[in-house]
Order: sequence, then structure tokens, then C-alpha cells
Amino acid sequence: MSLALRKEDFDLLPAEPAVDWQKAFDVVSDLKDFERTIDRVDAQMARWRASMKQKLQDGFAKMEAAFESTSAAEVREFLSPTIEEALEALEDAKRAYSVPFHQQHEAALSKLGQIGGAPGRFLRKQINRMEDIRVKQFNAYTDVYYALIAFRSKYEEDANEDSFESPDDLEAFLKAQV
Repeated sequence: MSLALRKEDFDLLPAEPAVDWQKAFDVVSDLKDFERTIDRVDAQMARWRASMKQKLQDGFAKMEAAFESTSAAEVREFLSPTIEEALEALEDAKRAYSVPFHQQHEAALSKLGQIGGAPGRFLRKQINRMEDIRVKQFNAYTDVYYALIAFRSKYEEDANEDSFESPDDLEAFLKAQV
């Protein structure tokens, strides 16, 4: 096989910032510290998501260039274990981010609703920001998951056999499937 890729070539994603919310909040002494902690995590995660997309695109381009003169069968044999492993890892990450920080998010917010005035509004806003961070991370992992599946599909056996020349052909095929 003429594939000259190393393991490092498959490290497409930058390492995600590890967030231990419990540890992060151990150093919180007041509401401003709480807000700064969430600001810091939000900024780190946003940087990760931005760099992840570019690194993924660059990695796919590098692999496609390396596979240029290689048969689809050889590429499948070479990539299959690595892609399956990556998809499993992405599934684990998605599972971790699919669970709200508080299982009964609404119950937590209603309890916080008993805290009146500005402090209560502030806490609710920050907890909602934490949930937004979680959802953005989940969505980022979902995007990577499907990008990897799309990349793999380029090298599947019947990748070009079932293509449609016109929208009418596609419509007829879909109607036949229903």
C-alpha cells in the first residue's frame, strides 16, 4: 500500500479544554468570580470549536491528497479501523454533553427562582450560559461526527453508483422508497 500517513496525520482535532465545573467553582468566592469562571470556560470552548473546524478541514485535505493515487478499497482497508474508533470516541463525547449539567434543569431554575432580585436573575443567567456551552459542545461533536461519516462515504464501495443525474431522478427514487 502506498499510503504514507502517520498516526499524527489522524489527530485531526485539537484537544478539547477539560472542564471540571466542580473544581472551577471551588475557587469562586463571589458572583463576579462565578461569572469570570463561566466567561473563561466559554472563551476556551469557543476557541476550541473554531480551531477544530479548520484543523478538521485541513486534515481531510491532507488525507485526500495522500489517497489520490490509491484505490478506494485500499483506503477503506486503511481507514476503517481508525474511523470506527474516532466515531466511537465522538459518540462518547456526544453522550457526555447530551446530559444537562443539572438533570432537572427546570427544577434547579425554579429553586433559584426563590432567590429574589438581582442575585437570582444573575444566577439563572449564568446557569443558562452553562447550558448554552454544553449544547454548543454537543453540536460541535455532532458536526464532527457527520463530517467524518461524509469523509468516509467518499471511499465506500458504492459511493458513486447511486448518484443521481437530475432532481427528477432523485425524486422518483425517493418516492419509490416510501
